Amino acid sequence: MKRFTKRTWGKTNNKYGAKSTRCESDHYHPSMGEAAYCNKLLLMKKGKAIKEYEYEKRYALEVNGKTIGHHKPDFTVHNTDGSISVHEFKGVMTRDWMLRKKLFEAIYTDIPYRVVGNKDLI
Repeated sequence: MKRFTKRTWGKTNNKYGAKSTRCESDHYHPSMGEAAYCNKLLLMKKGKAIKEYEYEKRYALEVNGKTIGHHKPDFTVHNTDGSISVHEFKGVMTRDWMLRKKLFEAIYTDIPYRVVGNKDLI
C-alpha cells in the first residue's frame, strides 16, 4: 500500500478516482470536492454564518466503557448559536463508514450528523 506524503498528494489517485487537493486553509483533502466544501466553510466563517470549524476532529467510539474504535468526520462545525454539528463529505458510501456513522449517531445523540456531497457545493 502506498503511503501519502506532501510530495505524493495530488500526484496519485485513490481507488475511487478522487484527486487529492489542498484547500485555502492549507489542509490536504483526499478529494477536490471535500477541499471545495472546506473552502465553502471558510467563506461561511468569514461571513459569520458559522462561528468556527475543525478539520478531522477525532471522536472515540465507546460502548459499555470499552473503546470500539475512533471516527474522524471531515468537519466539526461550531454554529453561531453555540450548537455543534458534524459534516462528512461523501462521494462513495462504504460499509465501514456506514457502521462508524451509525455508532457515532448512537453514542453522540446530541450532535447532528450531516452527509454532504457535490450538490452542497452550489
